[in-house]
Amino acid sequence: MKYIVTKQEDGGLEEIFTFPDHIHHDAFAEALEFFRSQTYGNWERVHRVPVAAGFVVGGRCSGRSESLGLDSRPNLDTAMLLTQ
Repeated sequence: MKYIVTKQEDGGLEEIFTFPDHIHHDAFAEALEFFRSQTYGNWERVHRVPVAAGFVVGGRCSGRSESLGLDSRPNLDTAMLLTQ
């Protein structure tokens, strides 16, 4: 499994997203740009910037995304994954 951590430009909130190995990090990061804050009412697009990326192996985050040029932050990213 792969993952990307993004940071919202407006509020600084970091979020972790996991996805299958056959999808490239850069393709998934591009898809995240189109997510909305909700599906009804006063929705807005949330601009997310990738800040870390890598792989989930044995429940731990590690590695690097070559397509995004980002390293994982093993301890921080794993903690975020476990509290998701």
